[in-house]
Amino acid sequence: MKNNRIYVNEVFPKGFGFINLIDLTPNTNFATFDKLYSRQVLDFVIIEIKSEFPLYNDIDKLKKWLSLKEIGSYEIGIEKRLNELESFGQEVSPEIVIPFANKYADKNIFHEELKTLFKTIITDKVSDELIIESIEGTFENYLKNVKEKLNFEIEIDKNKLEKLKQLYYSPRKKPDTDKAIFRLSSIGIIDDYTVDYNKKCYKIRTLKKTNNEYIEHLKVFMRKYYSANRVESEIENVYKAKGDTILQKCLSFLTDFVYKEIEVKRLRSIEDMILACEIGMQENGNEELKDFIHLYFNSKYAKGNHEIDGKNYSLTIDTDNAKEYSFEILWKYIEDTTIDPSGAQKDNTKHLRGATLRLLRTEPQNGSLLLLKAYSLFVLGIGTNKNIETEAKDSLTSGFKLFREKYTTLTFEELSQNIERYKTEIIKNANDSDEVEKILDVIIEELYLEFHNDWLNNFNQKYLLEYDR
Repeated sequence: MKNNRIYVNEVFPKGFGFINLIDLTPNTNFATFDKLYSRQVLDFVIIEIKSEFPLYNDIDKLKKWLSLKEIGSYEIGIEKRLNELESFGQEVSPEIVIPFANKYADKNIFHEELKTLFKTIITDKVSDELIIESIEGTFENYLKNVKEKLNFEIEIDKNKLEKLKQLYYSPRKKPDTDKAIFRLSSIGIIDDYTVDYNKKCYKIRTLKKTNNEYIEHLKVFMRKYYSANRVESEIENVYKAKGDTILQKCLSFLTDFVYKEIEVKRLRSIEDMILACEIGMQENGNEELKDFIHLYFNSKYAKGNHEIDGKNYSLTIDTDNAKEYSFEILWKYIEDTTIDPSGAQKDNTKHLRGATLRLLRTEPQNGSLLLLKAYSLFVLGIGTNKNIETEAKDSLTSGFKLFREKYTTLTFEELSQNIERYKTEIIKNANDSDEVEKILDVIIEELYLEFHNDWLNNFNQKYLLEYDR
């Protein structure tokens, strides 16, 4: 495409002539095929352009659209290409080419096609502005906005509505493509890729694998976030995920997993910022806030090389970067705050608070870290701040619940012994033991009540239902 012309060729230099983009007129002067036949081919292309792109009179938009069409032409999908291969380990050839963006990345093109399809399958008694202004978030939210503005229910065939939904989610920009390639690489669908910045595309290399190989790749990815035992437990959910094939199920599971992890970590970060603000509002708040921020990023217990008498005292190493937890880790670091000669007990406890908060961002569901966080908050002092009290309480209850879930063979007596020991350690080391003891008594009574209630419900489910039979 050059000089406002688009040349239509079979294989260069054999061609049918060109189309003048200014007025969409055919020219067969340079055709190497029969003139009449060439004219028919060019007329067909002109009809297709007018049908596919209503803004064909705007030369700049038309050229941009044709450029996108050129790089975003339809290709058979990766899964279909893999299914065409006869043996495992065989490489897809020729390589798969994925453009940085598709044509719908252009808002003008997307909006025009959305307006046309909306009026075709839903109602033409609606303004273009309403269709475009209703775009917000998910497709369901989009329909809700449309209904509210139209003030009537949309009743339409599900298949037609699905077509509109597909178009609504069609825009794909480079960041979207990057995410997709990352996820496809994470489960071994993509083995390697190169980036062609001149042609603005990715060239994908992929080998056919067995279902078990895709599962193993997914496990490797999950171990960045979870312990090996938890990965083995969680991986069973892949088979329940959406999709008709293991490959589809892996992608569905991975998408949900990634967004769940992002959501939890962002919430954890917000809670840390709130806690920092609460600490800054306490007596001597400026100094306390400075300590909080400094030790959040520089806690000695979060570093990999901190030792006491030649023995490792790194929470990062002991918890395998927040993947593992145990009562041994809990007691080790509670004792650590009292024996570490590199600082006073209060300073050591502040370091412990900083390390636990930082590591909980990596894995918020770690029993030891949650209990150590609660320990440090109680020991350093709650004062009259109910928000810090709530934060400590939530961490304490969540921590022991996680222990009960992980260690299923732990008897109630053994669990209660650990709870009582934990309570004793806090009261022994707290700034205000009387204040903390009153708070802990209430929290632990509620925790016991919840545990007893769970036991009773399980008993009823197991024995009373069998009795009814």
